[in-house]
Amino acid sequence: MKGFLSGVERISKFLNIIAGIALTFLMCLTILDVILRFFKRPVVGTYELVAFSGAVVIGFSMPLTSFVRQHIFVDFLILKFSQKVRNIFNIGTRCLVIALFY
Repeated sequence: MKGFLSGVERISKFLNIIAGIALTFLMCLTILDVILRFFKRPVVGTYELVAFSGAVVIGFSMPLTSFVRQHIFVDFLILKFSQKVRNIFNIGTRCLVIALFY
């Protein structure tokens, strides 16, 4: 099982690197488009490229974020419950995410 989890972590880190590259591309493209619009020469297809890059950033960064359990959730509410209720909540949200993204 450790070998499998190690493989999943390596793949997730690789996808996270691609997400970082896509985010950098997205930012540079937006800056370039704004500058070129000033000179009346916008980059053709910027809207589509930004939308596609945004999808890549979100989709490729999600596996590592979920793997290391760094997703955003409401801590102050969750911590008020017992450990058993927190575990049930975590299982429920994981099942919901699996159903949503399957």
